[in-house]
Amino acid sequence: MLKAKINKNNLYISPSNQLVRAIVVNNFRSEVIVYNYGSCSNEVLDFDLVKRCYQPVFLIGEVAEALNRKPTTLRKYEAEGKISPAKKFKIGRKNHARVYTMDDVKALRAFFSEQAARRPPGRGTMAEREVAASLSAMYERKFER
Repeated sequence: MLKAKINKNNLYISPSNQLVRAIVVNNFRSEVIVYNYGSCSNEVLDFDLVKRCYQPVFLIGEVAEALNRKPTTLRKYEAEGKISPAKKFKIGRKNHARVYTMDDVKALRAFFSEQAARRPPGRGTMAEREVAASLSAMYERKFER
């Protein structure tokens, strides 16, 4: 199972498919206070429960940066049906957040790798190992021990 460190401000999807943000991590009490965007309320959760059952997610800007793309590119390909749509969560009265799981990010990476392989040489594509390093760094910075 995923061994994730729980950091303040990280986003997660709960087992009930709600978007939550860790707002306080209390290692001494082994608890995490999260803000649940669905119910617009704070919840106190067991630290180990969050580590085991909550899936870390990334915002569209973080994913685009790691893939060396712009968020508008991801939105365009999503609208054209070239990539699977991101999960959307309401995070305010009018705002929605597009979030991606690590599996989604891996699928996007594969899509852009295939796309780059079809381009003629010298078309300004990021090398596969650079993308992999960028994704690994993004994930480790937010979630790995």
